[in-house]
Order: sequence, then C-alpha cells, then structure tokens
Amino acid sequence: MKKLAIFIALLLVFTVVAKKDKEAKKAKEPKTDDSSKKEKESNDEIKVKTNPCQPTQVHIALSDAYTDAATPESSSIKVVFHTEELCKNANIVLHDPAGDKVISYTSVEQFNATYKKGDYSTVVYVFDLPNLKVNEIYNYTCFGGEKSDQVGPFSVHVPNPKPENKTTTVVMIGDWDTSELGQLTFNKLTEVLEKNKTEISALVHMGDFAYDLESQAGKRGDKFMEAIQPIAANIPYMVFAGNHETNFNFSNMNMRFKMPNFNNTQNHLYSFNLGNIHFVVYDVELLEVQPELLNITVAWLAEDLKQANANRAERPWIVVTTHRPLYCSKKHEDCMTSATRYPTIEDVIYDNKVDLFISGHVHYYERMFPIRRYGLADYEKVPGDVNNNYIKNAKAPVYILQGIAGHDDYPNHKKAAKPKEFAAYIDTTYSINTIKAFNSTHMLVENIHSETGFVSDFMYLIKDAPAPQLVEA
Repeated sequence: MKKLAIFIALLLVFTVVAKKDKEAKKAKEPKTDDSSKKEKESNDEIKVKTNPCQPTQVHIALSDAYTDAATPESSSIKVVFHTEELCKNANIVLHDPAGDKVISYTSVEQFNATYKKGDYSTVVYVFDLPNLKVNEIYNYTCFGGEKSDQVGPFSVHVPNPKPENKTTTVVMIGDWDTSELGQLTFNKLTEVLEKNKTEISALVHMGDFAYDLESQAGKRGDKFMEAIQPIAANIPYMVFAGNHETNFNFSNMNMRFKMPNFNNTQNHLYSFNLGNIHFVVYDVELLEVQPELLNITVAWLAEDLKQANANRAERPWIVVTTHRPLYCSKKHEDCMTSATRYPTIEDVIYDNKVDLFISGHVHYYERMFPIRRYGLADYEKVPGDVNNNYIKNAKAPVYILQGIAGHDDYPNHKKAAKPKEFAAYIDTTYSINTIKAFNSTHMLVENIHSETGFVSDFMYLIKDAPAPQLVEA
C-alpha cells in the first residue's frame, strides 16, 4: 500500500508538471521565419510518400508482469508501433503454435507537437501479447489494418522473470545514435543478439537517444527507431531518459516508450525482474528539472529495494541504473558533484546492499572499485588478481560508467581521463557492456569493443552469501 501511495503521489505531480509545461510551451512557441519555412517546405518535398497505415518503429518491452515477485509461469510482452494516420483496424497477429491469434491494441494515441523546425504528428499503438510461455520463441506480425499494411514477422524469445538454473544475461548501452559512428555499435549489437537470442533477456539503453528524438521536427527520432527496429522488435528494449530527452517535459520520450508501471510513473521510476537479477531504474533527469521530487524518489527507491532484499535468497543480485553517474574520474561536473548533490540516493543504495550501479552520460567507459562517500570501500582480494578483475564480498556497490556506445558528436578513442583512486579501468573506445549472473554467488560484467568484439575489461562480482546483512538506516 505504501508503494501504491507513492505511485499515486508521483502521478499527481507528473500530471501537474506536464500541464504547466504544455502551457509554457504554447506561450513560447517560436514563429516560423522565412528561412525555416523554406527548410520545412524543402523537407516536405523530399519526404517519401508512404502508406499512412504502414506500421513503423516497432519495438518491444517487458510488461508489468516482470515487476511482480509472484509472476506465474506465463508472461506478457508489450509491443509498440506507429502509423502516420489513425488506423482503427490496426492489430498484431501472434503466430502461436496452437494457431494464429489476432491481438487488438490496448491503447492508441494521436501525438502532435510543434518543434523548432516544424510540426510533428504520429499515431502510437500499444499492444500486450498475453499468456506467453517463458523461454519460448514467438513470432508476430504487425498490421495497420489491411494485409498490405504490414511489417514482420518478428521473433521474440520470452525471458523468464523467475530465477532459474541458468545464466541471466543483459546488454547495457548508453548515449547512442545510429549515425555513421554509432553504426559500429549497431553492428555489434546485431551480431551479439543474433548469436545469443535465447540467452540475452533484454537490451537496456541508459538514456540519450538519436541526439535528439525531437530534432528535425521529430523525424530524427523516427529515423532512429526505424534504424534499430531489427533489434528492438526482437528483444525487449528497456529505456529511460537522459538529459537529451528532457525537452518538452519528456513528451517525445514518453510518447515512444511505455516501460513497466508507465501509467503510474511515466518511465521515471520502475523496476523489473529477470532471472537472478532485480533491476531498479530511477530517472535522475527528472530530479535535474524537478529537484523537489527527490524525497519521493528516495522513498520509492527505499521501498522497492526493501522488497528486493526480502527476496534475496531467491533473486540474489540487485542492479541500480540511471543516466548520470554518481562517480567517475573525468573532470566533468557530474563526476565531481553528483554524489554530493544526491547523498540520500547513495545512502539508500548503500544501505540496501546494491551490488552494481551502472550509468551513462559521460562519454567513456570506467569500472570502479566499491565506493562509499568518495572513498574506497572494503572488499576481499582474490589471490593472483593483479588487474583487480575480481571483487569479492564488497562492502559497497561497484560503480560502472558506460556512456560510449557512440554518436556523431563524440568521436572514438578520445584521450582518457586521469584515473582517480577509485578507478579500476578506463577505456575510450566505443563499446557495449554485458551483465551475466551465473548463480547466487558469481556475476560477470564485460566491456566489449563495438568494432572488433575485443573484451577490453571484465569484472567478476563474487559473494559468499546471496542475502547480506542490511545496514540499519
């Protein structure tokens, strides 16, 4: 009940903020001058004519079923796609072994916005593929209404929210577009996911998409989502906002993505279970623009982590993720001030014995030792580990920065930051991370170069017991 009350409070606050932002945006809408008008007309001239009911930008996500510790053997997956116009007969055909099933949308939204370079309009459909058996592969096809208005079929392996006797694998990236430079990561993600489709449970994108979703009058976001459709339509694509998504009160972001508990927290706060891992997402960007929501955020985190800790014997690993780091070595504002500005968040993470904190935003890779209040926390050294790749029985979370999936505004191989004492390894090459929870005592994190596949860094988190003693607040 307490968690529900927090959700309701958040929803009320978000609704008020959205209303104020809408009014402010309307008052500040820029007038279109002759040059921007010509640019808009030019863009319209080169626009390729398409079927207005052709589904585009297909992507999937874990449903609310993955937030419930008592999840049954069957589960469900969310599917989202767009059309240019409202097509009331839009549907999905789920190619079930028992026979095809037509799935109707659970919600539809006509989204309109005015951006600096013109007006934007799209129609967004949300579907729920219900009663799916975990660890099974399902095919589905998206229809705008007629057989000619279709895309697919796509294939999804339904991950198990429950712990099981197998490795749980999740891919993590941050700060990415699909421009020429970002294509390196797109290629690597495609390769990794195709080779390990039944092994990887989700792809988590830790903010900053497309640079930016609403650029080019919203078309840049459309192009990005179309480009990643071969990935995002076939594996749960879990996301949250970065600083590049805060414009217009997160409206473009929230139009496109519907994460667990969306109706309550609009992608800002949610958690989900995958096998042996409990993932917790809090949106630090919301706190950057609405700092008065810090106490609500901390209360939500405390309640969620308390419940996760009560279930440590069954689900031993807890990973917290957000866009901005609490710690990193670079002379960057967030590296130097985040932990100072958000000490209560670090406290609740520390008190609840979170195993791993991973973020993006600052554009390089850095693995850190266990940290508490800017200082090194204790852990047991493994004999023979000269490169500090094994962290055993850590007394505080290990922190990882992964903000270098790649985009045109940030080149590959930049000069590395001078490491601080809490830094174990730094890399400035475009890369992705994989998290693998083998069992209740061993988790492996790897940093994989996008262009070559070289594993430049790895870390084993090791613990003797899955349920550490909690620190009293």
